[in-house]
Amino acid sequence: MDKQRSKGSKYTIEISNLYAGGLITIGLIFLQQIFSSGANNPGAIMAEIAFTIALPTLTGILITNAIQSWYPYKPHSSLGENLIQMIFLIGVIASIVGICGIFWSLSHLVVLTFFISLLFTTFVVVFYVSTLSNKP
Repeated sequence: MDKQRSKGSKYTIEISNLYAGGLITIGLIFLQQIFSSGANNPGAIMAEIAFTIALPTLTGILITNAIQSWYPYKPHSSLGENLIQMIFLIGVIASIVGICGIFWSLSHLVVLTFFISLLFTTFVVVFYVSTLSNKP
């Protein structure tokens, strides 16, 4: 395995650690607030379920990334990489659903505004990334 793949893999690990760590922090803060307030509305229940799915999956990503950084030159299984990416995606989606649930428990307008801005931002980022090129 060449140094370029290792460098790209290291960057990918750092970025996914930032995403996973941030989403875990958000989930823990929101869960603590839900548990201490005793909220019992549908938005809060949806957030509880979503964050209880997101926390273990994102924690697993952090652990996997730590192990992968210890063995940077070990060949990676494409099936294993696909499963890890799927788990990461499940954790991110569950976190977004949990955040929407928290906003839903506050106001339907807030969750609608959050979801529309999320879709718009996703569209802009995907468009921007599709215009990038690997050529120097």
